Amino acid sequence: MASDSDSECGLGDMGFMFDNEQPTVLETYTFPPSISVSMNVVDDDPGAVISGHYLWPASHLMAKYLTQDGALQGVLEGVPGRILELGAGCGMSGLVAGQIWGEAELVFTDYDFGVLKRCEGNRDETLKKASQPALAGATFVNLGWGDTDACAALGKFDLVLGSDVIYSAAIVTKLLQTVSDLITEGGAFIMTQSFVYDVETEDAIEKETAALKIDKEVVVDAWRGIGEKEILEKYGIDGEQKGKVTVFRRAS
Repeated sequence: MASDSDSECGLGDMGFMFDNEQPTVLETYTFPPSISVSMNVVDDDPGAVISGHYLWPASHLMAKYLTQDGALQGVLEGVPGRILELGAGCGMSGLVAGQIWGEAELVFTDYDFGVLKRCEGNRDETLKKASQPALAGATFVNLGWGDTDACAALGKFDLVLGSDVIYSAAIVTKLLQTVSDLITEGGAFIMTQSFVYDVETEDAIEKETAALKIDKEVVVDAWRGIGEKEILEKYGIDGEQKGKVTVFRRAS
């Protein structure tokens, strides 16, 4: 879940240096109606460590959001043909999306080569129980946020996903510029978060979405009571786990 902006924030080395050597455990997660994701993850809470080798809580919220009937109704214009996960980490969001839309082209991206290797290994584990073409043909790409040339080489995507990808106001500009570079005119970026952003980060998001002419819609926010009932009943999030789902689209 990292980008080249991390080094500018002094955060990048915190998660990259030793996490690839951390002991992992193979876990399997299931979602309705018949989605199964198997992955090796560091068996610990990430706490304040900025690392994609851990399975971050917002990944579960993303999976539960995507697997609900009609979750993307009114969000996308039709079925997504190209799907990309930003700051993929362990890859849960993409592995779930690749089973929902099994014929789509699926791309996982992260700035950490070690994380990408783990993500690809998790795809291989998941393929032991799932056989969708999207998973089998998935690609794994090193991508630093804000790299316009790299985004141009990847092309446009109907659906871009990101779980717990913002952890500092300093990375917001490059993240949202990357989103703007990647989404199609009728596409969307869906972002989930498991912790509350500070005022500086929220202000940065508002400023950058306005500058890039991107519309932002909060569809679930447990902390402010938006969609609280839906979180508890529809998304299966218990009262102790708070979360937020935001949809970003090009302004019409």
